[in-house]
Amino acid sequence: MAARPRTRTTSASYIALILANVFWAGNYVFAPVVLAEISPVQLVTLRWAGAVPLLLVIAQVMERPQWRDAVREWPRHVAQSLIGIIGYPILLYAGLLTVRPLDASVMGATNPALILIAAAIIARERPGRRVVLGAALSIVGALIIISRGDPGEILRGQFVIGDVWILISVLMWTLYSVNGRGGRTPPVTATALQAVFATVVMVPIMQWMQPVDWGSLDAPGWGALVFITIFPTALGFLCWNMGVVGVGASRSGVFINTIMVFTAVIGLFLGETVSLVQILGGLVVFSGVYVSTRPRGVPLLPHRMGTSERES
Repeated sequence: MAARPRTRTTSASYIALILANVFWAGNYVFAPVVLAEISPVQLVTLRWAGAVPLLLVIAQVMERPQWRDAVREWPRHVAQSLIGIIGYPILLYAGLLTVRPLDASVMGATNPALILIAAAIIARERPGRRVVLGAALSIVGALIIISRGDPGEILRGQFVIGDVWILISVLMWTLYSVNGRGGRTPPVTATALQAVFATVVMVPIMQWMQPVDWGSLDAPGWGALVFITIFPTALGFLCWNMGVVGVGASRSGVFINTIMVFTAVIGLFLGETVSLVQILGGLVVFSGVYVSTRPRGVPLLPHRMGTSERES
């Protein structure tokens, strides 16, 4: 009887992780629309300022937290906000100014391996063999897409400044994910408090550096900004934090590889082309997620029917 609630909790955590990555794939696709009209600092400031009321309401309804107790953990929330709420998206958006969305999402596929290492060092999580194998498969899928099926392309590739920003953003997200465990504040409440801090810090910085010219945003820009505020920002972060708390940092990290697949799918619906190599890489990525997250006792492939079964 005790196993059923735990199973439901784990299933909900996996669903939350999948939704988070679907939302973040939309961030890769729609952020360039906004970045064509405003800066990365402005976009980060506006998305969190708009998401704060929604996050506070969701936290109160879902978790009914003791806000005073949550605020007492302010050093953790400040650190998480600086790393994952401010630093990560600014670097990502700076990279997206010169890197295509699908390429940027593929570069994020290095994140699960980094999370495994960081979780083992910082959080002392010991990833099982299935998690390591799943992460390795996902990395292989990412390499298939990066190389376009030709491994030599990786050796011949040249980095641009946007690639550097995105790689650093991956490191920032690794730290954010690993540090997300261990606190007493519920995950949605933690996200809301981190968003409040980010808004308080970023609004004066934005006003000092480059105030927003509201007339510069056209209809597609406003639509993309609203989407980013609601889904990748508010719902994406709270789903991710809920998932990490439920299944752990190392296992959650494998799901990040699905962002590039969802990015490709969204791009396909928007009229972009997806190659057979990208499809193959996506299938390998999903196989890695399955290997890492399948319940214990469930075989990788269905057992073949034995002799006694055929005779019966």
